[in-house]
Amino acid sequence: MRRRGSRFGVRPASLTLAGTLVLGAATIAFTAASNADVTDVEGSAFGFFTRVGLFGGPPNDRGPTPTLSLPDGGSATPVTATAATGDARYGPGIIFTSGPISLSTEGAPGPTGTVITTADIQTVNTSLQEVLTADSVVSTCTAAEAGTIGSTTITNGTLRVSEGTDLDSEADDTVVPVPTDPAPNTRITGTIETVGDRYTYIFNEQILDESTGTLTVNAGHQILEGPTAIGDLIFGQVVCGVTASAATTTTVAGQTTTTVAGQTTTTVAASTSSSSSTSSSSTVPGSSTSSSSSVPGSSTSSTTRAAAGSQRGTGGTRTGASGNLPRTGGEARSVALLGAVLVAAGALMRRSRKRSDVEQER
Repeated sequence: MRRRGSRFGVRPASLTLAGTLVLGAATIAFTAASNADVTDVEGSAFGFFTRVGLFGGPPNDRGPTPTLSLPDGGSATPVTATAATGDARYGPGIIFTSGPISLSTEGAPGPTGTVITTADIQTVNTSLQEVLTADSVVSTCTAAEAGTIGSTTITNGTLRVSEGTDLDSEADDTVVPVPTDPAPNTRITGTIETVGDRYTYIFNEQILDESTGTLTVNAGHQILEGPTAIGDLIFGQVVCGVTASAATTTTVAGQTTTTVAGQTTTTVAASTSSSSSTSSSSTVPGSSTSSSSSVPGSSTSSTTRAAAGSQRGTGGTRTGASGNLPRTGGEARSVALLGAVLVAAGALMRRSRKRSDVEQER
């Protein structure tokens, strides 16, 4: 009888252990996150701007012109500005000329808030006296909660990087093509032998404001290094940026069941926690430069960096003791099945205990 009682005594213990292990696996914490909303937008542009000093004199500005910017609260329809021509001269010195200039920017806050800013300059170098010539120059900047990106397209662009030794003839001039889609911060240097000056051209110059996530794209930036002319020419500048609220995450603990010495205790945690931050800024998946110059949108040193979009939500996952798990549709059915197993185990334990008592009485 002891053997029989001992045999019956093993089964409830086994069932208790199995019940504890299975139900322990049912302890789950669910995590959900809502998508961030764009709460503020920024967009602006100008056609060209120069700040140049001649023969050691103080610098003088031409422009920026034309200009535009998004109003407070943004605009769901394009805000535009145009100029019939572009012209920046300092006495006999011609720094920039062009045909028609067209600017546009649009963007508004909301769940899908986006800013798109463009500048389109036709017929660069109508004076035929400048080092850069192009049929057209177009710069674009796009910002959204997921990230910010800029680009520049130069059609049939050429750059005269040397006038050669015969300053009375163009036969020995060195002219190089400008890339149609220049990489961010493409630099080309040149000399103007007639006045003994040097310059650096930066195409598709991209400047990221780390504090706000705002991106500035300059289609072209000529740095005049002197000694005769010292200063900057910037044309086709576009700016874009968004501010987004962070996603809100809520965690709800699941049901925990513990079985000890044949007794089952079920505890349901009802606490819910949530958190959110006030704002986030977008970043640039690409290259950017840091700026230390007082010229609008210019920079004297550049660094290339890669960045991912910021403040991305964490929806679609759940977390528990074993880490992140894919969300499945059968969780409720699994918990219900485990409950049924527990009830059956309890009934079997009670019958086993009764049979054990009867055997002992015999």
